[in-house]
Amino acid sequence: MTFQSNLKKYREIAGYSQAKEFAEKIGVPYQTYMGYENRGREPKFSTLIKIADTLHVSIDKLLGYEAHTPDELERTIRDIQGCGFLVFPDNRDQTQAINDRPIHIINEAESTKPGDEAYTIDGQTLIALSKKINSMALNTYRESKHQLYKLAFDEVQKMQIQVIYDKLKTDPDLKSLRDQITKINPQFFDKDNIVDEDNNTHGNK
Repeated sequence: MTFQSNLKKYREIAGYSQAKEFAEKIGVPYQTYMGYENRGREPKFSTLIKIADTLHVSIDKLLGYEAHTPDELERTIRDIQGCGFLVFPDNRDQTQAINDRPIHIINEAESTKPGDEAYTIDGQTLIALSKKINSMALNTYRESKHQLYKLAFDEVQKMQIQVIYDKLKTDPDLKSLRDQITKINPQFFDKDNIVDEDNNTHGNK
């Protein structure tokens, strides 16, 4: 596939159904962007990087370059080994291309007897699987990071609310406002902590 068709495909996969929306996202004039998708124009390298980052795909994928090199297979093997697998490339048949040769993989950590958790996969398939798994792992990492950010933001917001509450409760200049609040809710200032640790609601524990 060409860069033009790949760009449109990955834009839509990323959720940008409208080309204009995506052009605004990457800071490129709409007509310029449409030149990339429809008229064979090539973006500057800095723009290409921004497009790839925004779509969460590699530049190779955008350009349609999918060649599997020996170096790529070696990187894949190291990655799999780093995840706790034993990897044994089978190089007995030298007439086969390196990426077509079988590779034996053993999950030693979870095997209970010889032969358990043992696999044989050719290099081409192994590289493709590794790319897919790394993409899935990256998405999982983003989701986990999103949750951590949310927890952190919630905690900061609680602290900010507490500061306002303490100021309302003690600042002499806010006595008039404090009196108005007390008329509505006489027990509003009875707490030390405004946010209930059990259910995150306002009120007495």
